[in-house]
Amino acid sequence: MKKNIILAMFLFLSLLLVSCVSDEEITTYEITFNSNGGTQIASQSIEESALVTEPENPVKPSSVFRYWYIDDKDIPYDFTDVVTSDFKLNAFYGSADVIISTSETFNFSNETTEFDVADNTLDLYYTNGGSVPYVKVRDFFDLLVGFIDPETEFTFTEDETGLEIFYQYYDEDEDETYDLTCNFDLTTNLITTNDPGFYWAYIYSTETNYGRNIEYLYDYELNETIEGTDVIYNLNTYSLDLAYYDGSIVAPYYLVNQLFAGSSYYNVYFNGESLYGVYGQISSADGLVYMKMKRTSVNGESVPSDLLNHSYNMLAFDLDYFYGLKDFKDISTFYNVLSTYKSKLLSSDYEVVSQAITDLLLKTIDEPHTSYGFPGYYAETSYAPSTGSLADYGERFNDWYMNGLFAVDEVIADKWNVSSAASGWAADSSSRPNYWYIDDNSAVITFDSFTTADIEETDVWFDDAYKAVFDETSILPAADGGNRYFVYNQSTDKDDITETLIWGLNSDFASTYGQTLVSDGWTLITDSAAYPDYHLKGYYSKTINDVNYMVTLNYNSKYSTAYIGVTNELPTDFDDSWSLTADVVTLIESDSAVYLETMIKEIKDEKPDIANIGLDLTFNTGGNVGALYRILGLMTSEPFGTSNFSRDTYSYSTTYITTSYDSYDEYNWFLLTSYVSFSAANELITIFKQNEVGVIIGQASGGGACSITPILLPDGTFFTMSSNSVNCYKDADGNYVFNELGIEPDYTIDQEDLFDSEVLADILNN
Repeated sequence: MKKNIILAMFLFLSLLLVSCVSDEEITTYEITFNSNGGTQIASQSIEESALVTEPENPVKPSSVFRYWYIDDKDIPYDFTDVVTSDFKLNAFYGSADVIISTSETFNFSNETTEFDVADNTLDLYYTNGGSVPYVKVRDFFDLLVGFIDPETEFTFTEDETGLEIFYQYYDEDEDETYDLTCNFDLTTNLITTNDPGFYWAYIYSTETNYGRNIEYLYDYELNETIEGTDVIYNLNTYSLDLAYYDGSIVAPYYLVNQLFAGSSYYNVYFNGESLYGVYGQISSADGLVYMKMKRTSVNGESVPSDLLNHSYNMLAFDLDYFYGLKDFKDISTFYNVLSTYKSKLLSSDYEVVSQAITDLLLKTIDEPHTSYGFPGYYAETSYAPSTGSLADYGERFNDWYMNGLFAVDEVIADKWNVSSAASGWAADSSSRPNYWYIDDNSAVITFDSFTTADIEETDVWFDDAYKAVFDETSILPAADGGNRYFVYNQSTDKDDITETLIWGLNSDFASTYGQTLVSDGWTLITDSAAYPDYHLKGYYSKTINDVNYMVTLNYNSKYSTAYIGVTNELPTDFDDSWSLTADVVTLIESDSAVYLETMIKEIKDEKPDIANIGLDLTFNTGGNVGALYRILGLMTSEPFGTSNFSRDTYSYSTTYITTSYDSYDEYNWFLLTSYVSFSAANELITIFKQNEVGVIIGQASGGGACSITPILLPDGTFFTMSSNSVNCYKDADGNYVFNELGIEPDYTIDQEDLFDSEVLADILNN
């Protein structure tokens, strides 16, 4: 009996369990496929936490299927992700795959002293009958050793599906090692990295010491980083294609140049016949190098249609991915902007193409950080599009010029009584002083640009500074007794040159140190003819280890500064032009930090009780950021925060910086600003405001938030534009605010009162 009851209960529970299971609803999701003009793909019903079955690739005429995506067309759907909702997958296509069939070897020569890159050759690849050059990515890296740090060890892993480049970067300041990778995926036609630092961490230091005396405080407690998104270059959108050829991944040449060199200011210019390594902003002023680059057998001929189309697409790619103000100007893609110019940009008349690019940059983009450089190598070497009048520029530039540069220059002319008949800008007149006094409490230092030179600074004689240039120990006897030494490295690709400025020595320096040189075995070379220039005092010569050296001496009484010039190149004839002109004033003005300290020294000697010192930025249109940081370091001993928006990753950051200077923070600092104050001047005003270094007086600055990046198009066109590094400031509420349109001063005054001593004194003294 009990067994029957137990059996019955067991059967009941079993039936109940089965009933519960059968009544539980199994969740399924509907996955639909939008083939975007390709063959239709059936939808799938997928149980929760199951996987979508990857369908056959849809077929679309004149296109190659690349991948499926959900919302972001740059992010392929991962078919290993479990399903948790309904969604639609969209097909993404690229243009027809490139088939490489030929190659050609070209000579490469390095044309800059900033990086020691060896002359070499490089193979470029082409489709059958095509004019668009491609390059093996690995070959490009191998070519640029010297621009790329020779100590960097790369690992290249590649096959017919793609290429991975890996290296490690050790950051000494952060004491951290980063694993950096870049992937070229032939299936998706995407280029991705795990860290945007991949594209710059391998770069060797430039010869010029741009970062002297500057220290980035990476562990500072007020630093902040707001992470953004990954950098993904979607080549499909721009009819750019990766290919596999001869066991390696090849990519469009000018794409590779832009990603791995151009964005860091080094470019390898290809003119169809040779390759040239160049640095920074190239112009016709570069003379022989410029003509070597531009002169080819195709000058004056029509650009092949495939190369012209490729340049059009690369122009869109460069602007979409590297123009920092794209979102600020509310541009979804530059193809929409280029459509207005498309017929001209694809014209068989290359002068029409060049003028269209010029108009795009100067009239449509229309901001002073974006400018035209020179036309491509298919143009005649004598041709240049029209860029010389205000009619060639847009509304913003015209406003900045007329209501800024021109208007403020008139105020400067009135202040310093510069004749209206004088040629050029009144701001450049010798009648305008380097510094002036508002009253006995306040001085103003004229500050029209941020410039930097390659300098070693010490408080005592520093022989190692000369050894670093001439590779020779004790080339000069010590010039002891000074309290500040500035050793300028002025070397060229032909000659080694140093020029030294020394403070704290007497006005008889040239004669007393000249005697020291003679005692050390140097010979004074003079000429009986009366030379009215730097030849007058002659020069000293000496042969050291079979090398002939030349020394010139000078003393500038106005700035109480001694001068020593040294070079390993003697003039053939005494009356030839010398590389050493003993020009103390030009040297002082060639570096903003040296200039500022010199002016402070003069002010302190003349008016030791001065309390307020201001920088007159009313005619300052920008310059070098390293120079800017050094200026701030001279004004404040406190670390100062600089804020930045990186448009490539959509990330924000604030980094604190200090310098090794003994700051002049005994003074109350102020800035005098105008609508002219642009670029680096605008950034100084921004940092000044964010860090409350002092007061800002004048008018809203002219803006200019971005650094500049150089761009080379496949047809050889060169221009510069606002980069992805966008300066901003962090307000009191912690918000990041762009400064592209300028910074409002603490005290606004009328333009005509910018240099009015009574108006300025009233603000500063009250």
